[in-house]
Amino acid sequence: MPKAKSRTLAGRRFLTYLIFSACTLFVYPLASQTPDLLKEVRDSLNKVKPFSVEFTQQVYYDQELSIEESGLITFQDIKKIRWEYQDPDVKIAIIKNDEYKFYEADTNQVSIGKINANNKKWIWQLLFADDLTGSIRCDKIKKIIYIKDSDADMDFEVYVDDDNLLSKVVHRDPTGALNVYLFSGYKKNISVAPIDFDIDVPNDAEVIRTEDL
Repeated sequence: MPKAKSRTLAGRRFLTYLIFSACTLFVYPLASQTPDLLKEVRDSLNKVKPFSVEFTQQVYYDQELSIEESGLITFQDIKKIRWEYQDPDVKIAIIKNDEYKFYEADTNQVSIGKINANNKKWIWQLLFADDLTGSIRCDKIKKIIYIKDSDADMDFEVYVDDDNLLSKVVHRDPTGALNVYLFSGYKKNISVAPIDFDIDVPNDAEVIRTEDL
């Protein structure tokens, strides 16, 4: 895949599949039939927020690594998340209340839009919604949560560490790409400020209004 195309795809990928580590941190009411491992993950995430975590995102096509990026996620609560790609290119995504911004430094563009709360492609709804129980199974010994999202035609494997925090997420999206997200270096119960959930966009940046997610 050409490099320019790969970069564009990687940037736009956030807008549809905002992953996983930050996004799997949203907590919804528990149903009594929720699998034990999923309960433990939810409880652990509640205890450590606000937190930050380092991530590496890998995208494979036909078993070939096409894109690898890394950065830092900062999570305060369901309404405030910062997802910052730091290498090889700077890209910053912000979820704040019901809106999102996504800035790409190399193109000097910022995309702005609303989040559609009913969009089941978003991982926090898949992992924490109470109606998930019909499409999930857990391997407590291997500490893996398997999720099937029939509406979005995607399967997820969520790997959990000894502290019941996410260490890896694997899924194949409708384009055929295999997405691998690796998480490490959790910093728990950190202090956050309003400025952490905003983007200092250059005055000459192109602003793109996108459709609701």
